[in-house]
Amino acid sequence: MKLSIIGRIGIISQLWKRHLQKQLVPHNITLKQIYLLKHLIRVDYLYPSRIAELLFCDRPTASVIIGNLFKTGWVKKDHDSENRKRVRISITLEGAKKLNQVLEAGYQGDRSLDLKTALTKQEIKSLDGALIKVQAIIEKMR
Repeated sequence: MKLSIIGRIGIISQLWKRHLQKQLVPHNITLKQIYLLKHLIRVDYLYPSRIAELLFCDRPTASVIIGNLFKTGWVKKDHDSENRKRVRISITLEGAKKLNQVLEAGYQGDRSLDLKTALTKQEIKSLDGALIKVQAIIEKMR
């Protein structure tokens, strides 16, 4: 049976996630956790709603991810000084150390696949253009 293009994109996405997660297993950290730590290291803090957007998940799922990172001591929660109901999430020194440890161990994330070795420049350009169009169509469906 021939797959639809969207079906093929879905399979590629799942295979890629599994590949990345496999690299993280020895470090006891998930793909979403490392992704969040990589964002938090570059900013002072993020609000949980923004974290949910970054992780492409709903707010309750983001809260679970944040809670697990908090339990490990990799992030901290502070109340916003202007609105005490809002919580700011920031990386701790332990979280920065964990991120550094994983990166120093060789985790490359998206850089671990160089399509230039398998595709020509024109194929990459065509694929990128087509995927941008597909993404725009799907984003309009939200």
